[in-house]
Amino acid sequence: MYRPPFPPFFFLLFILCLFSCKKEKDDLEPSVTFIIPNENQSFKVNDNILVQATVRDDKHLSSLSISLLDANQSAAHISVTVPVSSPSMTISAYYPLNNIHLESGLYHLEISAPDGVNVSHTYRTIYINALPRVLRNVYVVTNASANQVNLSYIDSTFNNIIPYHNFASDYIGSSISSYYQQAYVCGNYTGSFTGIKLLDKSQKFTISPIVSSEPYFTGFYNDDRNNYVARYDGFMKGYDYMGNVIFVAEADIGFYPQHMFLNNNYFIAEQQNKTSGIKKLITYLYTGTPK
Repeated sequence: MYRPPFPPFFFLLFILCLFSCKKEKDDLEPSVTFIIPNENQSFKVNDNILVQATVRDDKHLSSLSISLLDANQSAAHISVTVPVSSPSMTISAYYPLNNIHLESGLYHLEISAPDGVNVSHTYRTIYINALPRVLRNVYVVTNASANQVNLSYIDSTFNNIIPYHNFASDYIGSSISSYYQQAYVCGNYTGSFTGIKLLDKSQKFTISPIVSSEPYFTGFYNDDRNNYVARYDGFMKGYDYMGNVIFVAEADIGFYPQHMFLNNNYFIAEQQNKTSGIKKLITYLYTGTPK
């Protein structure tokens, strides 16, 4: 008598298993419809924009966020996360325009709604008016002594100099950044390279020297956005307003850098021979490679 190699119910269970393991395909993106703000509505820097929209998905929403893009579709400010309560909901959230560097022009509010498989991006065009530029203070940096640098400002009558902050440092260079509202002072032999916020004098960063008989910092340059310091060991480094390194180059062997400047994305440095005193100019690409 013939017996099948497997009982018939085995095939039934196997088929049921295949069907139960098969996932349903999700081809539908979430649907997002802006309610407010209105198209091309105007705002100004430091406003809080009330954003309301309806969001729907046939299954579920993974997350929701509101972002600000410039006219080139690049991120212009922070992204705000909106809590998800259901796959079909009306959101109401404030988007803060608390970035003093936003320029006047057209921007796009973007609502991003992923469902785990698909992502929906919906946009609403708005116009932002920049803050008017106002001259608040004229600052003065003085090398008060061999180990103290004073930061002061001129009063509104332009007759008096008001002390503002002191740095325990010798001196090789300094700058004020109107863009970031910060002050920077760079030492020479013993002083640090330090950045402070002008609003409250709090320290943003400090880079300490290695003290020896030779100077540590030998040059300083600022282009209002970034700072560049030269060192006796031959290194030239660029720092952003947070104190993060954004550029590194090295002088020729036996030379140390002094004066530096940027010109059309080229970094140009005057270098002096440590023995003979001979000076030369070297041009670098912004990658730090000599040209």
